[in-house]
Amino acid sequence: MPFMDVLLPISEDENVKGIYDYAFAYTGIKELILPDSVIDIGRYVFKGSKLKKVYISNTNLETLVIELGAFEACNELEDLTLPFTGRSLYDDIVYFTY
Repeated sequence: MPFMDVLLPISEDENVKGIYDYAFAYTGIKELILPDSVIDIGRYVFKGSKLKKVYISNTNLETLVIELGAFEACNELEDLTLPFTGRSLYDDIVYFTY
């Protein structure tokens, strides 16, 4: 049976804090609307998945971590909404990232 509009199986009520390495890699998940409780997206979490739409709010902008390759090889991705972060780690080092 083909995957159709498979959503990330996490609701806001579950209070999930993290989704860790390779959790949904190579799956048929199509849409990701991340609960505000999530502050850590691990390495290669969605690698090679069928994601088409991703929405991550900026509610936890100060603590949100999206690790290396989280969306690597998501070749069907059409709509991506991520918070912009720009922080100073030290007085002389500033980094900007999506």
